[in-house]
Amino acid sequence: MAYGEAGAPPSDRLTIVVTTSPIPSHPSPVLLRTLFSSFQKHLLQLERCQRLLVCDGFTHPEGRKQLCSEEAYEGFLAAAEELCLQGELGPCRILRLGSCHGYGLALTAALKEVSTEYVLVVQHDWIFVREVEIARAVAAMDADSDIKYIGMQSLTTLGYARRMRLRYGLELPPARHVAGVCLVPQLLWYDKPHICRTEHYRQVVLPAARMDVCQNPERRPGSRGILFRFNNNNNNINNSSNNNIRVILTLRRRLGC
Repeated sequence: MAYGEAGAPPSDRLTIVVTTSPIPSHPSPVLLRTLFSSFQKHLLQLERCQRLLVCDGFTHPEGRKQLCSEEAYEGFLAAAEELCLQGELGPCRILRLGSCHGYGLALTAALKEVSTEYVLVVQHDWIFVREVEIARAVAAMDADSDIKYIGMQSLTTLGYARRMRLRYGLELPPARHVAGVCLVPQLLWYDKPHICRTEHYRQVVLPAARMDVCQNPERRPGSRGILFRFNNNNNNINNSSNNNIRVILTLRRRLGC
């Protein structure tokens, strides 16, 4: 497979950004370990890919109560640092924020630290449950500059075109086949795991969202560019003939987080 104009592999051109914040299961790092383990199992060709774990701060500017105690969160942060030092999280570094930013502003801070052309953004409570050839997604974005975002499949986005037709009476444009990947147009920006052009995030998505503390870009008004997600009927992406495939799965209920 060809890798862009520079011939660099996806692992050198993409950064995985993981966002985390206080949750009831802290100080246990079980959620974090499960997520990073899913990277190793299901993100093909990204073993050497740089990862950035951005840890939101604890203290909310308006004094709102968090989902765990400050002591529990500090225990989690210490455990995350130890996992990083031991190499369990792969080539990962940690960005700790001094106060509570919320997902959107924490991601904004993280993107200032990213130097790669592409970014894979993952919230801490989503895991990958099927193999995903990220290299194919990167090749598609290399081949078509109009593609700014590619979202991963989850239960709520299976049969996306049909859902939009039944729920909103909207007929989506036809799927686009680029570099061996079948992509379905997407109407809204979803924060669940996705690949995006880093500069598009910085210059278009975040400024358009105009976020305050504890807000996020999802479903906010403003220009997003052309959005796509993997077509779950295309077995070249998920290495399965099962059309009802899920690439990602939320862990919120499974782990009581």
